[in-house]
Amino acid sequence: MPDLILMDINMPRMGGFEGCQELKKCHPNNDISIVFLTGQNNMKSIIHGFEPGDRDYLTKPFNIEDAIQCVKMAQEMIFRTKIMGLDIPIGISTGECTVGNFGSFDRTDYTITDKEVNVAFRLEGLAARGRFLFSESTYQLVKDEVACQSHGTIQVKGFESSLMTYWVKSGGSTVVPNS
Repeated sequence: MPDLILMDINMPRMGGFEGCQELKKCHPNNDISIVFLTGQNNMKSIIHGFEPGDRDYLTKPFNIEDAIQCVKMAQEMIFRTKIMGLDIPIGISTGECTVGNFGSFDRTDYTITDKEVNVAFRLEGLAARGRFLFSESTYQLVKDEVACQSHGTIQVKGFESSLMTYWVKSGGSTVVPNS
């Protein structure tokens, strides 16, 4: 049996919730972690998704407001850490990630993994102290609300092509003023 199953809610022969219940019924002594990956992001579906015993619920597509709030939060973190006498770099990338408890029965850890985590880690390593860099995927979501400027391309270990990076324009507010 696998340790983790990614399951969509909308499947052709049997729905994801029913599939989860069948797996639990057929293998009651096996602690199978099930993560729903779906476009259904209403609260009723999310709550229903946790009832059969799955471990997480990931929705798509990504919410633009979440990306904007993430950029604002990063700027606030930079501001607050400067007050404390610290200059920290921050990297942000937007996309699908795998989040949950990983490991074995003896040792598990709640963590996050995937391409976007790697990109954010690399961006953080390249960001100047007291600044943050974000990826093209984040830029596409926030460009109409956040005053951004190109920072150039970077080569990221594990990626064939270079990645365009951006940062919030210095000397101004995070949010572009409405005209």
